[in-house]
Amino acid sequence: MFLTILRCVGEAVGHKGLAALAASAIPLGGFLYEIAEDALERYRRRRQMEQFREDLQALVQAEMAEIRQQAQQIAAEVVPPGTPSQQQKQLELYLTMVPLAARQTFRRPEDPQGRSVPAHLDLSRPENFVQILPPRSPRFEIGQRVPHAPQWELVQPLGLGGFGEVWLARHTFLGEQRAFKFCLEPRYQERLLRYEGEVVRRVMGMKDRFPADRHGIVWLLDAYLEGETPWLAYEYVEGGDLAAVIRKMAELEPRQRGRWAMEYLQALARIVGEFHALEPPIVHRDLKPANVLLRRTAKGVVLRVTDFGISQLAAEHAVGQTRVQSRWVTQCSLVRGAYTPLYASPQQRRGERADPRDDVYSLGVIGWQMLYGDTTAERPTARTLRRVAEQCRLPSGVLEVLERSWEDEAGERPAGGRELWRQLREALGSARVSETRVLPSPPVFRGQLVHKLEGHRDVVWRVAVSGDGGVVVSGDLYQVLVWDGVSGQLRHRLEGHEGWVKCVSVSGDGGVVVSGGRDGQVLVWDGVSGQLRHRLEGHRDRVWCVSVSGDGGVVVSGGFDGQVLVWK
Repeated sequence: MFLTILRCVGEAVGHKGLAALAASAIPLGGFLYEIAEDALERYRRRRQMEQFREDLQALVQAEMAEIRQQAQQIAAEVVPPGTPSQQQKQLELYLTMVPLAARQTFRRPEDPQGRSVPAHLDLSRPENFVQILPPRSPRFEIGQRVPHAPQWELVQPLGLGGFGEVWLARHTFLGEQRAFKFCLEPRYQERLLRYEGEVVRRVMGMKDRFPADRHGIVWLLDAYLEGETPWLAYEYVEGGDLAAVIRKMAELEPRQRGRWAMEYLQALARIVGEFHALEPPIVHRDLKPANVLLRRTAKGVVLRVTDFGISQLAAEHAVGQTRVQSRWVTQCSLVRGAYTPLYASPQQRRGERADPRDDVYSLGVIGWQMLYGDTTAERPTARTLRRVAEQCRLPSGVLEVLERSWEDEAGERPAGGRELWRQLREALGSARVSETRVLPSPPVFRGQLVHKLEGHRDVVWRVAVSGDGGVVVSGDLYQVLVWDGVSGQLRHRLEGHEGWVKCVSVSGDGGVVVSGGRDGQVLVWDGVSGQLRHRLEGHRDRVWCVSVSGDGGVVVSGGFDGQVLVWK
C-alpha cells in the first residue's frame, strides 16, 4: 500500500524536522538523508522490503484526491497535541508533494508522466530513496491561481529549490500547459529583475539562429517581473531530464553506453557553444543533468537547456548552502544529480567572474557521469577514466578531451562549448556519431483508443499528426487546435484566418504548424510557442491543401485557383 510509505515519511519528518518545515530556504536540507534512513527503517518494521517496489508503484499511480486525503489524515495523527496548526498544515503539504516528487524523478522519454518505477532504480536504499523527498514544503498549493495571471491554475509542482519553485500550470479556458518559475526569496528578486530579464531577452533573440527542432533552449512565453512574486512562464517539456537518461545508461552494455554518452555530450556542447559565441557570451554556470530537458521528435531526442540567468543565482545560493549545512545536504543533492558544486569549476566556487570555461568544466563532469552511468560520480582519477573508456571502446583522444575539460586551471580547458564540440568530433574520428537518438523502441500501432480530444466549437474538417506522434493538429471552421499527442492536453488555440480553415499540416517534430483557409492565405505557426511566424499570400482563391516537410523547411500549398505554390 502506498499509504505505508507516506506514513513512514510523515513519521520520520515528525521525528527529525517538523519544526523546520515552516522555515525558509531549504529547511530539511540537513535532515533529508536521516529522514530517508528513518522512513525506510519504519517501513521495514511494518512490511517486507520485497513489497516496497509494489507500494512505490502504487504511490506514483495514486490519484491526487486520495493523496491529499491520506496526507491530511497522516499529518493529523503524527503531529503531537499542542503543536501549532501551521506545522500540521506544512506537514500535510509536504506529504502531498512526495508522490509528485517521485513522478518527477521517474520521468523519462518512455514515461513522460513518471507513473512507473524505473526497473534499474533501487529506492530501498536511503541514498536513493532521498531522491523522492522534497527539500521543503511548497509555498503554493495545487489549484491555486498564478499571481497576476488568474487565468492559469497550478496543477503540480515540477521542482522546489532554496529560493524558488517551478509549477506546471494549465490555462483554465484554453487548456494549454506552461511551466511557471517563481522567485520567492526577497534578497534575490531584485537581481532576478535585473539579470534574468536581460539574459532571457538575449536568449529569446536567438530564435532565428536555430531551426525549430534544434534550437536547444526551453522557450520563454511570458513573464511578470514586478511585485512580491515575480515569475517566468516557459513551454512545458514533458520528456524528462538528462538525469533519467543517465540512470537508464547504467543498464546498457559499456560499448552502447559510450556511444550514447558521446552523442549526448556532442549535442549538448554544440547547443551551449551557440550561447558562448555571442558577444558578450552567455555563460550558463549551472549546467547539470536536471537542467537539460528532453523532447522526443521524429529525428530523435532533442536536448533543451533550461534555467538561464537565474541559474547564476542558484549557483551562488547552492555554494553558500554547502558552507553552512551538514555533509548530508551535499550527499542528498549529489544523488539528485542536480547540486551545483559537483559541476562547478574551482573558479566558480571561488566566486570569480563567469567564463565559458566554467560551462566546459560542467560539461566534462556530465560527460563522465554518462560514461559511468551514475549521477553521483565526481570527476575520476586518470586510472578510472582509462578503465571505463576502454570498456566503452572509446578512442584515446576522447580521454584527453575529457581530462582537459575538467582541469583546475581554466586556461587548460577548451575555450567554450564550440571548441569542446570540435575536439570531441576530431577525437572520435571514424567513430563519430549522430547528435540525437530515440531512446525507446519505435511505437507499434495497436488499435487502442488513448485520447478523446474535446475543444472544438464546430465541425472538425482536417487533422494531422507529427512524425513522432507527439503533436496532433486539428482544424474546424475558424481555428486550429494544437494538442499534445502524449498527454492529450490542449497546447494552443490558433486563430488568424478570416474565414474557414480548410487544411492543416505539421512538421515531423511538431515545431511547425501550417494551415490554409478560405481566405486564400497560408499561415505558418510556431508549434512550440503558438506564435504566427508567416502569413503567405499568393493564391487567388481558397487554399484547398497544405503540406510541410519533415524538417519544417518547405511548405507546399494547393488552391482552388489551380496553383501549387512551394514556399521556403
